[in-house]
Amino acid sequence: MPVPVDSLRRAVRFEDGSLVFEVVVKPEAGVDRLLLVEGDLVFETVEPGVRGRPEAALKRLLARILNVNPGMVEVEALRGSSRRTVRVSLGGGDPEEALERLAGAVEPGV
Repeated sequence: MPVPVDSLRRAVRFEDGSLVFEVVVKPEAGVDRLLLVEGDLVFETVEPGVRGRPEAALKRLLARILNVNPGMVEVEALRGSSRRTVRVSLGGGDPEEALERLAGAVEPGV
């Protein structure tokens, strides 16, 4: 069951025509999926936490969800965070449409 767009809207922002948000990455999970947990976006992936593999998996998943070229999805690791957090920027296209597609793929967390 996807999350409501309004719930997801609190976790994202619009910058220069792009949809921008932060995602907590949790490698070595049982499945690749996006969750909304207490207002934070969380990406669980089967990938091990080495050499950017979780970030690459997130980029592929977002490109598939949004039906865009993976080059339109930027994933940048945030330094100085105690959690494994990345900043995602989705350029090109309509950011509101991207938000709706994203909401359709994000599951409510526990």
